Amino acid sequence: MLDQRIIQLEQDIAANGRLLAAAPGALVAASEAEGGSTNGFNALGSGQITAISIVFTLAVLMPMAIAFSRSLLRRAPKERPSPQMIESAARLERMEQAIDSVAIEVERISEGQRFVTQLMVKRGDPVALGEGRAPAEPIKVAKPEQVSFENR
Repeated sequence: MLDQRIIQLEQDIAANGRLLAAAPGALVAASEAEGGSTNGFNALGSGQITAISIVFTLAVLMPMAIAFSRSLLRRAPKERPSPQMIESAARLERMEQAIDSVAIEVERISEGQRFVTQLMVKRGDPVALGEGRAPAEPIKVAKPEQVSFENR
């Protein structure tokens, strides 16, 4: 039974092939132009396919590329200063604080000197060394003992 059915199908296919070969060419071309094609991409023109691919690229692929590049930039290793640089910066900070404190103390000393100078001018006292009152005396220094380094 199956063999008879297979033979019948082969005869039908051969008959359809003969009829299609005998049909005029204009009739076959008109049937394909009406949409007889089963391929979906043949229904779209090349300009439409180009437009769809551009829209897909701009709407889907570009945001994905931007997000990927941002994640790479965030994960990029940041340069950390070396321990010597950190130590030098701390040392410079301490030096700056020390210089500031010395400058404040020098300012206090100069203020004190100005104050004392103003007091001396207002009092009108003679000069502290007593200039011209007595002749200067030489300073007496004791002579050191003579030490010899001879064999004893």
